[in-house]
Formats: sequence, C-alpha cells, structure tokens
Amino acid sequence: MLTFFAEDTGTHTLLYANADLSKASQNREVIAFADHWRQVTGHDPALLIFDAKLTTQAVIAELDDREIGFITLRARDPAITKALAALPVSDSLSVTWPSAPAPRPGSSRPAAPWPTWPAGTPTSPGTNDSANSPAPPS
Repeated sequence: MLTFFAEDTGTHTLLYANADLSKASQNREVIAFADHWRQVTGHDPALLIFDAKLTTQAVIAELDDREIGFITLRARDPAITKALAALPVSDSLSVTWPSAPAPRPGSSRPAAPWPTWPAGTPTSPGTNDSANSPAPPS
C-alpha cells in the first residue's frame, strides 16, 4: 500500500490524503486530487508539484488538457547531488523560465518562446564548452 497526500505550500496545511493506494492505482491519484480540489473550490488547482514517478504521460496529458500547471521532481542519485554541491558558485547560472516553450499537440494553450541563453553560457554545468556556446559580442 502507498500513501498520497497534498499539502499547501504556504501554510503546510494537509489538504488531501489517501492511505489506501496500490501501485496499480497510484498514477490516477493526481487526477483524483484535482477532482477533489475542483469539488471543494469550484476550480482546478493552479499548480501541482509532484514526483515524476507518481504518474504516467497520459495522466500528465490530462492535467495539460485541463490547463493545470505542474512541476515534476526527480530524486537525484547521491553521487550526482554530491558532485553538484561541490561545484563553485561561479559555475551556476540563474535562469527565469517563462513557461513551456510549446504546447502538447492538440492543446489549446499558445506556444511560448524559448528563453535566450546569454552569450558564452556553458552547455552543461561545470564546463567551459565554448565550442557549443554562442560567441560573446566583440
């Protein structure tokens, strides 16, 4: 048996829980929560954040069809986390991502442009791969 719960990010109030999930039924629980939220508030939740392994692409497509924003998270291997933590701050880049660059085919959402990367941005953290980065202005 698995447990699913939803918590308000601002108040940490428990909003929803189901302690009777099987592995076979877990992928629809995010939709069950969205349905519950709609029944209680009269509208779909604006944003859901959940583990990427919780559900399937088909269920994610349902969230997209309902125009429910979502962020999926993945647990990182401890070795990757340690390597990332060891990188100097100078190797990091802060990026503001406006939204998904293109809607899923058949979605009614308009496409958003890809953000532009600053000149000389490395192609991967911790590298100075200038061959694959735009040249700085001269």
